[in-house]
Amino acid sequence: MGDASRVAASDAWRRLMRHEVTRTRAMMIEGAPLARALRGRIGFELRVVVQGGLRILEKIERVDYDVFARRPAITKGDVPSLMARALTFGALTMRG
Repeated sequence: MGDASRVAASDAWRRLMRHEVTRTRAMMIEGAPLARALRGRIGFELRVVVQGGLRILEKIERVDYDVFARRPAITKGDVPSLMARALTFGALTMRG
């Protein structure tokens, strides 16, 4: 297997990733009411999953869709924000 960090993101790749990020965000937001409707631990866990996914999409955008040079990941520094978002989970915006 090759080293993915050596692959260059072309303009075509960035357009594809922009499309997929937009599409994925829309699907996550469309499904978010289920996470809000479920009570207890399962609802909280699903809200964390949604918020984590939205955070990854933000990180993909931040690296200009070049996931080869810098793989986006949830870090310990993201956890407080994800927990706060999952607990409040009020009006969900397009930015998560």
